[in-house]
Amino acid sequence: MQRIARKNYRKNHHDKYLANSKLQYALDTGKVIRPNKCSMCGIDCIPQGHHYDYSKPLDVIWLCSKCHSKIHVELRRAKRGEIKPDDRFEVTEKGKKYLSSH
Repeated sequence: MQRIARKNYRKNHHDKYLANSKLQYALDTGKVIRPNKCSMCGIDCIPQGHHYDYSKPLDVIWLCSKCHSKIHVELRRAKRGEIKPDDRFEVTEKGKKYLSSH
């Protein structure tokens, strides 16, 4: 069952799958080094890479699981037209910074 789910994910979200695979390979080979803290809140953790553009697989912002979830909630809200996406983020030299207090 899991094998079928993975195969369907790769087929239905090919751009995401490729970006994540390329990032994982870059991490495994040392081309990209994962930081030890979240780029948004600064907490010490093993952050997850978040892609803003899947066509740039190594261009990620590193987020703790809590901040990563917040980003995806806000992106879904923006997609539904509830908010403007730029209302919640500020571009910084390290990526995008979450501005919402939610």
